[in-house]
Amino acid sequence: MEHINLAANSISSEAASAITDYNISQKLQIVDLASNKLSSMPELLLEACCASIVVLNCSNNQITDITNSTQLFYCTRLRKLDLSSNRINLIPVSNVISAFKQLQYFSIVENPIQNIPKQLIPPEVSVCINAVQLNS
Repeated sequence: MEHINLAANSISSEAASAITDYNISQKLQIVDLASNKLSSMPELLLEACCASIVVLNCSNNQITDITNSTQLFYCTRLRKLDLSSNRINLIPVSNVISAFKQLQYFSIVENPIQNIPKQLIPPEVSVCINAVQLNS
């Protein structure tokens, strides 16, 4: 299996992590968890597919913090990360973009983030921020 779409299923963070019980393939490349009830990143699911995942959509959830995610930053093949329409108010400068060498698209639209340092975003990455001030 290369693609799993679990969007709009009222899945909680705990339930998303339990998906690994169904023997998710190491070849899983696209994970869509949009419009669920995630309050944090699905750590066990990310651990199961971190070597192969290239697209992760966790938009329209209730995620408040990605700084505590231990597995997200091991997903080094990630090209698209959509965290829009959540409740994230802090982006860990030292971790996010620098961890994802292949990242091409990063959306954090509609999050209560106050500002983002410019050094966070390399010029080759398309970033959707929407009314967030970039600081140097």
